[in-house]
Amino acid sequence: MDHRCVVEKLRRSQWPLLLAVTFSAASAPIGVNAAGTHGRAGQTGMAGRVQSLPFSVLDPPRHLMIVDVGVFFEHLFAVNSFVHSFDADFWLVYRWHDPRNYSTLFNDNPLVQVEEEACTVPNKRGGDEGNRLLQSARHLAAPGTRYLELDHDKLPLFWQPDLHIRNLGRSGTKLYAEFARVYEDGTFEFLRLLYANLGLSKPYYGAYPFDHQTLTVQVESLAHTKKQIQIRVLESFSGLDFEYTSEWPGWSPVEGGIKFATEEQIPHYIYEAGNSHRCERRSRYHLDIKVKRHISTIVDNMIVPLVMQVVITWTAFFINVKVLMPRVAVAFISYLTLNNAAASLSAGLPPVSHA
Repeated sequence: MDHRCVVEKLRRSQWPLLLAVTFSAASAPIGVNAAGTHGRAGQTGMAGRVQSLPFSVLDPPRHLMIVDVGVFFEHLFAVNSFVHSFDADFWLVYRWHDPRNYSTLFNDNPLVQVEEEACTVPNKRGGDEGNRLLQSARHLAAPGTRYLELDHDKLPLFWQPDLHIRNLGRSGTKLYAEFARVYEDGTFEFLRLLYANLGLSKPYYGAYPFDHQTLTVQVESLAHTKKQIQIRVLESFSGLDFEYTSEWPGWSPVEGGIKFATEEQIPHYIYEAGNSHRCERRSRYHLDIKVKRHISTIVDNMIVPLVMQVVITWTAFFINVKVLMPRVAVAFISYLTLNNAAASLSAGLPPVSHA
């Protein structure tokens, strides 16, 4: 018998079974497939639990919110003195406590995770003693602590403080990573790894090329005063990774030049007549890293070539006076070279009033 006839008979004899399997698969509940549909079921379940809470999680809490902010600086990619900006990446951390009851999210929820043991990640020096970044992690992730990890799609389900980077430059930011957790006691923690173009803090080039500049990251609320959102320093996530400073192009941190704090911002319009009744204040966090320019790069690329060029001009005095053209050529070519070098140097200097 032809094999095509056999295949045709088998297909006709088994079509009712295939049809039954198809209908059963279509009517199966969401979440049977652990690879793809289970994720959608978990997401729908989280949204349902959020909606079942006795309050709207998107509404801001009706009291003063204290938000802990930290910036952990990692890489410096470039400092542009001409436009007074720098490019860097850093961890931006927000943490706040919402006293509203979130227990419904954790009851009989398969997505709940429990810390079995404290975080003991060794630091880069071979031990974790004195590791400032682990202190807060141990406090939050104590054994038995229950929490939910929020992926990027679930973040819009919850209220978030309207904090933003105050000194953001023209190029904006690029998000590399984003992690979020909500703990059973109502503590929220957001961590974002960002690449950003930021403005320098009060740049001054009067001592160029022996100048010091300040790299700063400033965070404040977009629309709220201290009566709604107050910012505190999250010390465990504020600082600098010194391991990467050796890779900074042309700059290095000044010893003891790292500071982080929060301050009260007073708007200048309150000093104008008629605005003395305006008492609004804004809370701002800032991480400041004072850096110094590498002199060796400027000496090798600018000063040494200019000095050599001046030395070459003096060779004209050692040429016989009767041989006029070589003397003129040495002087004229040296003049053109120095003039072009001066124009190039002036074009690279920042446009400031004290230059």
